[in-house]
Amino acid sequence: MENFLALDNMNHISYLREVQGHLLIGILLAASVLAIHGTTAQAQGVVSTPITRLGYGILEQPATVAWKGMGGVGIGMSNNKVINLANPAGAAATDSLSFLIDLGASVNMGHYRDEKHSKSTFLGGLDYLALQFPVYKDRIALSAGFIPFSHAGYGLVQEVDIKGEETTSTIVQNFTGSGSLQSAYGGIGVRVWDDFMIGANVRYLFGKLTHTVHTIPSSTILSQTYNVYTLRLASLGLDFGAQYRIRLGSESQDNIILGATYTPQLTIKPELSFNENRNYGSADKPQITERAETMETATPHKIGVGFSWSRADKMIIAGDFSTSLWDSVNNIFVNDGLTLTNSYAGALGVEFLPDRYSRKFADRMYYRGGVNYESNYYKTDLLGQTHKVGVTFGIGMPISSISTDRSSIINLTLGYDRTFSTVQREVSQNILKLSLGITFNETWFRKLKIY
Repeated sequence: MENFLALDNMNHISYLREVQGHLLIGILLAASVLAIHGTTAQAQGVVSTPITRLGYGILEQPATVAWKGMGGVGIGMSNNKVINLANPAGAAATDSLSFLIDLGASVNMGHYRDEKHSKSTFLGGLDYLALQFPVYKDRIALSAGFIPFSHAGYGLVQEVDIKGEETTSTIVQNFTGSGSLQSAYGGIGVRVWDDFMIGANVRYLFGKLTHTVHTIPSSTILSQTYNVYTLRLASLGLDFGAQYRIRLGSESQDNIILGATYTPQLTIKPELSFNENRNYGSADKPQITERAETMETATPHKIGVGFSWSRADKMIIAGDFSTSLWDSVNNIFVNDGLTLTNSYAGALGVEFLPDRYSRKFADRMYYRGGVNYESNYYKTDLLGQTHKVGVTFGIGMPISSISTDRSSIINLTLGYDRTFSTVQREVSQNILKLSLGITFNETWFRKLKIY
């Protein structure tokens, strides 16, 4: 009888410890949500570059830190330990016991140069927050979170000489920009049968981008001007995805997963506001002009395909390709000398796990590498269409000291990318980015059994 009581007490102690762990993670999740809510405009603008001055800024390719280490793949990836931000069908890979929370942040060093200027920056910020959990066995799972859509951040100084009949005046123009557009999403993944999964996300796209121009003339006769341009956006979006697994032999653990995603074109109505002070900094009454206009445009059709080849739970090779059809979207930036054009993105990556059940920590780590390419969604007469190429390396470190199928993981990814113009060879941008991600993998849905 005493032995049964001892076992009963041990089970209750184990259960209480598990509950404490769940509460701790819940508190961390709540704090993270509050942090994102309070810093929406600054959270994901971690790059300072003049390239973000046009359009919606730099667009982000959604990926967790784990799969950023593989170049940013995801469309053909299916893993019950990683939340798939690229393909909503990936949510169906969650097993019936796991509750996943993934939090990512980054710091980077950037260097921009053109024919006249050169600038280095060091910035950082929160990237994303996502969670995922099953609602019906291992067949249906839900996912939700905050992921970036685009961001802007830059600071420029330009001097212009104006020649008069007798003297030459110099006008200094200071250009600054900041802000970001975010996506709050909720999605569902369904395992239709063992090897076929589908999913869908509903996104709420919101945020604002602010650009300022401060003009300072050298002559006291002329007045300073200060212009503020703001783009605000609040709209809904949809994403659809599917994955199909091909098993390579009945006894083999090898398999190939084929994935596809589709984002339909949906109308959005951003608000553009303009504020101009033609007598900025003067003791006289400022001359302020304000106006606002609601424009009508759309998010582009986006189509993506991907694959992953998993070999005996030790190695994964994956690749993605996607295109966004921007040329069919009404161009609200035409007055900025910008032309919307179709963009393309591709990624190829590999992950290697020496031995999941080894006693050596180094053997239980994930080792990752990848390359990627992306073309910009607009072009200008001066720069044409810019292109970005990158390479990434990453590791995944299990937190638990013993082998387990549900181990939380710390992911680190180091990436380097170069953005360049094929028209202006002197213009380039180089960014070295270090990303940290923490994936909490908890067994929230296990029933307590007392023997």
